[in-house]
Amino acid sequence: MSISEETSRYVFRIIAIKEIMRNPSDFGYYIEDEHHYKVMPIFRYVSVDKPITSLADFAHENGLTYRLLKYYNPWLISDKVSPVPGSEIKVRIPENISKY
Repeated sequence: MSISEETSRYVFRIIAIKEIMRNPSDFGYYIEDEHHYKVMPIFRYVSVDKPITSLADFAHENGLTYRLLKYYNPWLISDKVSPVPGSEIKVRIPENISKY
């Protein structure tokens, strides 16, 4: 493989980091669960074509708290949603996030 001298210095470092990340305990690293990255949420999208008079009730019906609904849909400014007639709004609902 033909790579520059500067790049070739990093190849073995990258391989070493990969091995350490694969088996950290073999190299004396013990990472507790609280230091791992949090699970990325998986979303499903709910199409809304009728007015929602209470986002709190909508959140509860979809297994969320009002706070989580607003967190994942920051464009929801008020407690009500009224889509333009003939159009629909997509609301993000996280599937793998506990509501408590």
